[in-house]
Amino acid sequence: GDLKAFTQELADLGPLGRFVSESDWQSVCATPAAKIGYTGSVPLIVIGGENDPATPYSQALTLTAALGEQASLITFTGEGHGGLFDSPCAKDAAEKYYLTGERPAAGLKCEAAVTAEIPAFLAAVKVPTGFTEIPMDEGASLLGLDPSLFASRTFRVKGTGKLASAKMSKALIAAGFNSLFSDSIPSLEDSFIASFQQAPNVALTASFGPAAMASSDLQGIAPLAGKNSSLVVIAVPINEEALKQLGG
Repeated sequence: GDLKAFTQELADLGPLGRFVSESDWQSVCATPAAKIGYTGSVPLIVIGGENDPATPYSQALTLTAALGEQASLITFTGEGHGGLFDSPCAKDAAEKYYLTGERPAAGLKCEAAVTAEIPAFLAAVKVPTGFTEIPMDEGASLLGLDPSLFASRTFRVKGTGKLASAKMSKALIAAGFNSLFSDSIPSLEDSFIASFQQAPNVALTASFGPAAMASSDLQGIAPLAGKNSSLVVIAVPINEEALKQLGG
């Protein structure tokens, strides 16, 4: 077939396709498929999404079968790539396995989190020039927060994480928020976290620069930002339970 045309078609379909080149297909086609198997005694977990635009669910089924009896499949029934971020059910099952060794129930299916609605005061924040909003309901999960308890808005912008953080801070202060805290994220290069207050409301921001997006920790969401760009998330607690998560 026409690899050039197919590559362009993928790029037109969504952000993930923009990172696939014609030479990538040539390399894949020239590489023999690896034989997958597992003979160890430690249980394994596979998480597959029925509506994953990047990794077909059929591949999760094939992989689980190839790994044998020690493999358990968690099926994410929501939309998008990365069910572990978007489903408390999948997250809890994986955490329980890692902490206790308990395997997920056979045939476990996990729905996406019921995400919190964006309150008017967050919707009213005027974002800086150059920021493009990404339709991502679960942005709060990138901060390790429950998206059912924290409403969020997610953006991408060209430039460093430090510059992106400064611009978003300026926008929140212009919207009437007071800056409470700001610092770099030690584990991620060119990444910053900050908190703000507009009584009785609280807002958290996280900015992940291009270097952070290229790290193994964030490679799954890197296509959302694009090349040489930062990803910025604003998250706000919507109730008392959410505030308790913040220690407030």
